[in-house]
Amino acid sequence: MKGLALDAQGAAVLKEAGEEDVEVDENQVSVQVEYCLVDERVIESRRGSESLWPVGDLKPVFIGWEVAGCVKKVGSGVKRLKPGDKVLALPRGGNNAMCAKTVVVHNDEVVPRPDKVDSRVAISLAKPSILAYTAVHYKMRLEPDELVLVCNPSDALSWLSIQLISLRGAFAVLLATNDQQYQELKSTWECLSCIVVQVPDCPSEALLNEDDTRPLDKWVESVVSTLLSYTDGAGFNHVLDTRLGAGLESKGGNDSGPQAAAKHDQGGQRDEAVLKRRAWQQVWLKCLSVHSTLVTRDLALELGADETLSLARRGSSLAFLNECPWYLSPVRRSNLLHILEDVMLKTEVGKLDPPPLDEAPFDSAPNSITRLLGDAPSDFRLAVRL
Repeated sequence: MKGLALDAQGAAVLKEAGEEDVEVDENQVSVQVEYCLVDERVIESRRGSESLWPVGDLKPVFIGWEVAGCVKKVGSGVKRLKPGDKVLALPRGGNNAMCAKTVVVHNDEVVPRPDKVDSRVAISLAKPSILAYTAVHYKMRLEPDELVLVCNPSDALSWLSIQLISLRGAFAVLLATNDQQYQELKSTWECLSCIVVQVPDCPSEALLNEDDTRPLDKWVESVVSTLLSYTDGAGFNHVLDTRLGAGLESKGGNDSGPQAAAKHDQGGQRDEAVLKRRAWQQVWLKCLSVHSTLVTRDLALELGADETLSLARRGSSLAFLNECPWYLSPVRRSNLLHILEDVMLKTEVGKLDPPPLDEAPFDSAPNSITRLLGDAPSDFRLAVRL
């Protein structure tokens, strides 16, 4: 049986992954895989010992995470599932060949899948639904009528978050930075209680001008003023920033803010992607109201002393959102199953619309992964069909 893996150079390849027909222990379940999710966690897997979930010196490094399919075998201690049941599984971390025809998982890592939710829909919901649910209900603790600024409304996590915000009776303000994005967002979300606001993106010339910060300061104040006008100047109850961190980060010192952000170690060239993240970060912080929450996926976030003081004076909170805790705590991962059950039931009855997802057959998955990583690694998602 073949599995999807990374070779020594970090390229996606198909590798031998063991026998297809394997026995299961007392509390294990064997799943015939129909779809497997591969996403930006591939980038972490390529970092070896620097990864957030290193697998040591094991080669090859197998990739592929959540799987959807049908139960093939169950252990003697498994009572809630039987062969033929449709399921979605969130396997524990480690160097396991999940993107393969058959996988073996623990009983507490599997959730039954409603008949009307097919495998492809289930796999499109798997990771972003858990993150979106966590953001809205656990990080924000969202209440009806609250106002949420959604900073990157075009990705899968925001797609589901916007719907959960609406179901909660709250309101989402969606940020667009160009005409095409504005029209697409209006067309997609006009049926919900959403407001689409278009503001200019941060200009490169303002970012790269070290000698004069006035153009950048003017842009920040203009964008903040536009956004706050939709809150009557009170600020947003919550800000959801779903973009991953970009580029190299600041080395520390007394500098803070986007103008003093990180430089490349080699050649001293300023990293425009990082500078832009820093500039938008200033906007998010200035848009927060009192007792508000900034929910972010930026693992390299750095706050200056003035930014920390601003959060503290408002009684606001900073909440990080990522899947790392799933791998640190198996107990936590098993507790996530109720989220998937709730989300799939809402999808079955039409209350949630699953996010778009690229698809590729197993044999051509390595080529698709290479292409998608080159196009948009921060929102890289692929359903591998087996």
